[in-house]
Amino acid sequence: MVYYMYDLFMNQLKLGYAAALGLLLAVAIGLLSYVNYRFFREGGFESYT
Repeated sequence: MVYYMYDLFMNQLKLGYAAALGLLLAVAIGLLSYVNYRFFREGGFESYT
């Protein structure tokens, strides 16, 4: 997906579409990070000691 965004931006000059895809990618990464933090934070490093 990142290469597709690069291709849109640099080769096809569809700057707005590439920026929108970048924003969607950032939101998706943020949501996955939140889910990871919310459901898999059981003790963190303290559980290994």
